[in-house]
Amino acid sequence: MQRRRERNRVLARRTRLRKKFFFESLQADAAALRRENAALRERALRELPAAAAEELLRGEPGGAGGEVYAAGASVSPADSGLVRAMQGHQRAFVVTDPALPNNPIVFASQDFCEMTGYGRGEIVGRNCRFLQGPASSIAKVAELRGGVATGKDVSVVIKNYMKDGTSFWNNL
Repeated sequence: MQRRRERNRVLARRTRLRKKFFFESLQADAAALRRENAALRERALRELPAAAAEELLRGEPGGAGGEVYAAGASVSPADSGLVRAMQGHQRAFVVTDPALPNNPIVFASQDFCEMTGYGRGEIVGRNCRFLQGPASSIAKVAELRGGVATGKDVSVVIKNYMKDGTSFWNNL
């Protein structure tokens, strides 16, 4: 029993290190992309006619017409790099802020909105529990709550529900 616990601790430590490395790698990639994007934006503004540059930048996050976050979302500038990196690797996702009361969703990707049938205005500001339904595992929910409360890494797959009542498996 003691040997198993020690093995689990070692594996958990390795998992945390892998996650940390992956996160740092995503942050570095995001920073490099931001630098490249800024350089390209400056070049477009400098070398293209004003109307063409405006049209080119219209759909870009941070450009003339693009908004990455839902209105009122409290994603800090430091976290925006993480969100952009996640968008490149994971299409349907939400970001929550456990530092706020009730751990609300502060960002929902467009693919998540389309997949679940909820609009961003129906998602942002709410706790993820609104996705739970009759077949959602109480044990998995308790495991998630425990992880958030203690700050420990937790990974579960739980049955959640779309707006129309259709169930889907959610990897958290």
